[in-house]
Amino acid sequence: MVTVLVVLGLAPAMADAEGRVPYSYFEGLSAEHLSTLQVFMTPIQDRRLALPSLAMAPRGVEPNPAILGPFQREGLVYAQTGVTRCSLSPAELTALIDTVATLPEVIDGGEDSVAVYSFALVDTAGGATNGFESTLNRSGALELASAGLRALRGNSKASETFSSIECGLRLGSDDPPGEVTGALGITLLGLRFDPATRRVSGSIRVVNLSRDPIPAPIVIVVATDPPTVTVAGADGNTCRVFYPGCPYLVLPVDPALTPGASLDVPVVFENPRQRSFQISTRAFTGFADR
Repeated sequence: MVTVLVVLGLAPAMADAEGRVPYSYFEGLSAEHLSTLQVFMTPIQDRRLALPSLAMAPRGVEPNPAILGPFQREGLVYAQTGVTRCSLSPAELTALIDTVATLPEVIDGGEDSVAVYSFALVDTAGGATNGFESTLNRSGALELASAGLRALRGNSKASETFSSIECGLRLGSDDPPGEVTGALGITLLGLRFDPATRRVSGSIRVVNLSRDPIPAPIVIVVATDPPTVTVAGADGNTCRVFYPGCPYLVLPVDPALTPGASLDVPVVFENPRQRSFQISTRAFTGFADR
């Protein structure tokens, strides 16, 4: 543990008579249609799981889950309380749409018999309401959450919620595999506090102390205390290391970190309250479920 002291340009396809459209409708949406687009991940009610609900819309638009009613499936109970609302830029909306388009199980508009999540998009441009919904099992929902993280990595609120969704879907798993903390020396170097941005920047030095190469990818999980201090620009978040949503950094190593080799990785901490803080680290090899 280390203590840090601080002093979418194509025209949309035609909708069917009920306003339900295929996913392809949303690919290449014009600026007008992007300006009204709302995107939702809604848990299908299951008392065994505590799953977040996510609603996203362009800046200046308040996402409204009630708009989903005409597109939801009969016989399913949708848990729409405790919704996290996120604002997305047009570029982020386009990135999300394009990334999700690579997932056949998500964009087929089907209804899974053991659904745990609903994924829906609704466009209200021009006074018409056009929507898409697909209900997903655990595997499909995990694929979607991972895609959301890739597409919206720069949006902290959306990324944190997608990470929470992943964590909720993975509850009950065993301890994460691939830990190599004992084989590495991990040190914080050259920390500098910028009072204008309220950020602490520096680097993490990683040294292979073992006699064997450690294969890439090597992931360093960084926990902060207090949690108001966060890692800026993390490469992802964990579910079961330190706490759900704990950030990690991927080391630029290929194909392996050889015995005795070291490297420095830049790290930036957001510290809005200008607090002294502590960090703890653990290291893993591979992108196994953690």
